[in-house]
Amino acid sequence: MYCSHCGNEIDDRSAVCIYCGETILANVKAYKRAAEPLSLLLSILSFILPPLGFFLYIYWRESSLRKSDTAGLLGFFGFLMMVIIYLVVFC
Repeated sequence: MYCSHCGNEIDDRSAVCIYCGETILANVKAYKRAAEPLSLLLSILSFILPPLGFFLYIYWRESSLRKSDTAGLLGFFGFLMMVIIYLVVFC
């Protein structure tokens, strides 16, 4: 694919030209769709059930980066909180 503003060759999935900074209108909708946030219910479940957060991270890491990152972070912090609670209660 070529930038319609500067004419340089760019990646087909790019939303912005890396050479001139011009927005590639054909890819803006796909970029916004990939940036959909994780639903509140899945966010809470990813925190309470860390394995679910890790599974969702792996499931979405190729198709939806924002959902993937959110699920992975919540799963990690949920796991960390479980370890801290375990240490406080049982040690």
